[in-house]
Amino acid sequence: MDDATDFAYGVADWIEDYLDELDAREEHEKLMERCEELLNLFQWQEVYPGDLKFRIASALAAEDKKEEALKFCEKWYAEDQHEMAATALVYAKMTLKDLEGAEDVVRKYISEDTPCTDENDILFMAAADLYLVNGKEKERMAVTEALQKYEQELEGYSEDMESDISFELPFE
Repeated sequence: MDDATDFAYGVADWIEDYLDELDAREEHEKLMERCEELLNLFQWQEVYPGDLKFRIASALAAEDKKEEALKFCEKWYAEDQHEMAATALVYAKMTLKDLEGAEDVVRKYISEDTPCTDENDILFMAAADLYLVNGKEKERMAVTEALQKYEQELEGYSEDMESDISFELPFE
């Protein structure tokens, strides 16, 4: 779908709201079906479809199909080493109590000096959850601090953007 169509009709927002509603109602089977339909409907060259795949993995886990969720995430990760695929794999491993395996995935993406960015913040959140579960307080604090620093940078950026906005009419 082109940007003009999406902007005029809010299609992407409507789809996201619909999927959120299915999730809130715990209609996991229907949610997975709709995500699969959307994945098959488009070529996904300009937009990464990770959110849809993440929803499928989460719905599988919510339906207590944890092994199936893990297989789905492993396949996704094997095809695409994207941070979102890695994050889904971390959570899938955590639900099956494979904390070492989850930590192995985290270590591939996050080291002591890895900054938290827009591309990897979701993986930092998963790492914080993992370190909370496995009791690694030092590591949890490190990733939490990186997340907080990133959030502060975002707040500073949005404040800068607000101060740059001009409300003067251009033709006065």
